[in-house]
Amino acid sequence: MRTRSQAKAMEPIELDINIDFDGAHEAWNTNKKRVGQGYLYVCGRRLANGKSCKCKPYRLDGSISQMGPCRRHWALEDNNDDKN
Repeated sequence: MRTRSQAKAMEPIELDINIDFDGAHEAWNTNKKRVGQGYLYVCGRRLANGKSCKCKPYRLDGSISQMGPCRRHWALEDNNDDKN
């Protein structure tokens, strides 16, 4: 004889799962550029023409960062901070 909890455990569970794989792939690639069989991180900021910036990310110490804005967009963020 099965108990109520055992009977519920054996019932199949139906889940409504809708995954947009194309949208997820596009979102993952927004800050990356394909180089051979690998990827390099890029700035990824939205430009005035609607495309993404493909410049290398930049750090304040002058070295190349893996993620973040490029030199041009880092300067824009610094200018916006000064205004506030």
